[in-house]
Amino acid sequence: MKKYFLLFLMLLVFSNILLYSQSSFTNFGSGTENDPYQLWTKEHLIELTDSVYNDFYDLNQCWHCNKYFRLMQNIDSVTYAIGFGSFKPAYFHGGGYTITADSSVKIISPPFISVGPLFSSIGGCIDSLTLNGNIVIGFEAIGLSGIFRSVGILGTVSNCTNNVDALYSGIAYLNYGTIINCINNGNVASAGITIQNNYKVISCINTGTIFNTVSTATVGGIVSSANNGHDCISNCINLGSVTGGGSVGGIIGSLSGGGTGSPVCLVSICFNYGYIIGNVGVGGILGMIISAYFKHNISISNCINTGVVEGNSNVGAIVGQEGP
Repeated sequence: MKKYFLLFLMLLVFSNILLYSQSSFTNFGSGTENDPYQLWTKEHLIELTDSVYNDFYDLNQCWHCNKYFRLMQNIDSVTYAIGFGSFKPAYFHGGGYTITADSSVKIISPPFISVGPLFSSIGGCIDSLTLNGNIVIGFEAIGLSGIFRSVGILGTVSNCTNNVDALYSGIAYLNYGTIINCINNGNVASAGITIQNNYKVISCINTGTIFNTVSTATVGGIVSSANNGHDCISNCINLGSVTGGGSVGGIIGSLSGGGTGSPVCLVSICFNYGYIIGNVGVGGILGMIISAYFKHNISISNCINTGVVEGNSNVGAIVGQEGP
């Protein structure tokens, strides 16, 4: 009897998988906050990619805008980037599940090869998603960043974890929105969280190794370069070693404020425990303030460095160099 019951369960699971793979995700949910579209399979992710791609090139429509999507289980062997073009104001909840990229194939955004990561550009909200695997993008080149290429002005990325190696950064290549409670465990060449921050990075952690010996490379444990913005970078921790050929910081490689009347860029309650080594402008928290003129709109407070910091000149436990 037990054998037949187990066989029944196996058939039930198989039939559900077959049902999900053959059905559109629009058959599961209505796209509202209380009843989001349910994404069960790799095919559902591909279908979402096609929808976002079509919206990007048809300026008269945005089917996915203001809709809610929810990942319902771990999905393996993903071979397509999601949302090439722009994942516009919409909501993708990862449900705490993991998407694993197939290391044997390129992630390709139809109909041509993309240079973007899992999500190309977002203007909406992405939450509670983990990325595993070894992403290969384009012509055998490793991805720009682990999960996102660009976070738009109104975009929010929260509770996401990157576990793959990437060319530049672990979470986002460019950030114009808010990245909060995210973790990078991948090895990257510029920054654990984002290569360029133009707004907010809050409560993020890097454990990956960051290594880039190009003489002009600006490298940071959390952010490579940051511009002025409210609550710029706060409550962040770097645990990985950071090595660069230019200005290097345990949290930020280089930082610039703004002119008169611009918002103050606040760097607060950040901690570096990693080994930091660079050339000129090397700091446990911040490698270089780009211009002394702009430093009046920069505030660094309640930050702690316990890591070893080494460089050829302008080396500091907190800030390495204030620019000319």
